Amino acid sequence: MKRRVKWAALALIVCAAVGTAGVLWLKPDWRFLLAQQVQGIFSRLDLEELDWPGEKLRVESVDGLKEEAGESQALLLVNESHPVPENFKPDLEEYKDSGVLMQREVLESYEALAEAVKKECGEQLFVKSSYRDREDQQEEYEADPVVAAVPGTSEHETGLALDVYVAGYAGYGFLKSEAGQYVNSHCWEYGFIIRYPLGSQEETGIPFEPWHLRYVGKPHAEIIEKNGWTLEEYLNRLELGELYQVGECFVSRQQLGGLTLPAGAGDVMVSADNCGNCVVWGRLADGK
Repeated sequence: MKRRVKWAALALIVCAAVGTAGVLWLKPDWRFLLAQQVQGIFSRLDLEELDWPGEKLRVESVDGLKEEAGESQALLLVNESHPVPENFKPDLEEYKDSGVLMQREVLESYEALAEAVKKECGEQLFVKSSYRDREDQQEEYEADPVVAAVPGTSEHETGLALDVYVAGYAGYGFLKSEAGQYVNSHCWEYGFIIRYPLGSQEETGIPFEPWHLRYVGKPHAEIIEKNGWTLEEYLNRLELGELYQVGECFVSRQQLGGLTLPAGAGDVMVSADNCGNCVVWGRLADGK
């Protein structure tokens, strides 16, 4: 009797394993997500705190940096708790006479991503939805209040968010395509993140959306991707006033006013975070 129970249990385990393997074989999106989760266990990009003496630092005003290098809006946090600022004005431009509007600072990065998808997957990447003004977002919300964000809390109102697809594969089906898997694996290389990744609803308030790209720029996209963070988690990890080194770049989240940054740093950019602070980053002189 015991032997029969033993063999019956073994048979059930084998059947379960075979069944799981069969489902994964038939579900390319499930197989991809499983592989991503496993890969994420071994992926990490540390933020190294910089403890430099005063002579290696300089202080700049926010307005001064904006005039010197131009203002980015890439790190603006928009969610239910942080609505789009009342005085927010996106710097919009049309993408290749397509009728698709997006932030000017996103254009070059999206073009590079679309070209990579074409080269690697032989597919044309399309934008289903990009910038929406408040009126457009109100219409989206009234049409589908379960899926669409409350007007004023949607990233689409910033021009930094893009809903993408390829022919025959949109929405959750996007991940069933080679192009969808490429975008989800490599978009960080072009300054984008999957804004609402699998299992992040507690942090973002939004279920998994593998089609929703959010531009955050470099080096932020790489940091977020390799540590498995959301934008919310990334900003919270940056302690106010601390300077961090990531490769040849520095990143710092600071209060508005006088900003402390490494002397000799180049390509410096600053972005408000919509939490009452700003993020400043740039290239370190000689990589250190």
